[in-house]
Amino acid sequence: MIQIEYLPIILTGIGIIVSVLYYAMVLRNSNITRQAQLFSQIYLVFHQDYPKYSVILLDWDYENYKDFMEKYGRQVPERYGDWLKLCSFLEGLGVLVKRGLTNKHLVGDFMSGYVVKFWIKFEPLVLEIRQVLDWPSAYEHIEYLYKEMEPIYRKKT
Repeated sequence: MIQIEYLPIILTGIGIIVSVLYYAMVLRNSNITRQAQLFSQIYLVFHQDYPKYSVILLDWDYENYKDFMEKYGRQVPERYGDWLKLCSFLEGLGVLVKRGLTNKHLVGDFMSGYVVKFWIKFEPLVLEIRQVLDWPSAYEHIEYLYKEMEPIYRKKT
């Protein structure tokens, strides 16, 4: 039998265990909520800008880096701005997915097609950019994002 003097100690221990479990549950739920909020912000930017830019960029025709820069480079600020905006968005999204700050399946459900089509179109250009500019890590997070999105896209098609 449990002696009455041990009852406060036992109840305190049970209270601590319940408190820790409750805190872990609240922490987990707030983490999920933060990820959902972050993704909502990402999707808002995506929905406003990405379809427009991706349609424009996917229609671009170029033979190599030099041809790309002549047609769409710095001397054509609007086109170059479109390129930089889209690359910055995808690069940032790649970092978020890589660091686990947003769920890759959530991103994949909404955007895998865009990411895959972008990378297929511009991979040769990116590889040439890496060589010409001696920048081996150029757009590495877009490439990472593509590798994460491609299997999700393949399952959807």
